[in-house]
Amino acid sequence: MAVEQITKSRVDGRFYDRHGDHIGVIFKLYPYEFMVEEEFGEACFRDIVNIGLCDAAGRSIGGTVWIEQPLFERDPRSKWLLPTYLEREAPALMTSYARKPIYSREGLGIRLQQEGRVIQEQGMNSGIRKRGFHPPGAGLYA
Repeated sequence: MAVEQITKSRVDGRFYDRHGDHIGVIFKLYPYEFMVEEEFGEACFRDIVNIGLCDAAGRSIGGTVWIEQPLFERDPRSKWLLPTYLEREAPALMTSYARKPIYSREGLGIRLQQEGRVIQEQGMNSGIRKRGFHPPGAGLYA
């Protein structure tokens, strides 16, 4: 069922399908932190005892970038990983990087910096870490 087919009752504030049946389980892909800001967010959490919000288990890891730093720390010579540090631990000589929130979604909170100069930035800051930046045409590095 498409999201557009879900309605919220003005009487009880609960969610219903197009046939008028109460929705008991919703499989969601939308991040909770964005959901609470939406018009329907409050209603969704108010009805939480009557519906099950099923989230894809892998999203708890795949939807975040926090896993990259410990992986890089474990194998800093890996050809598959870019150098990744918590912001306070990044080497001072790291002047080209992507600065990203730990919970980075939809490109929010990202700053691309090349040779100490900001080349692109997208709002929002929380739980920052730095990751190696490989500019187009720069060739491969180890």
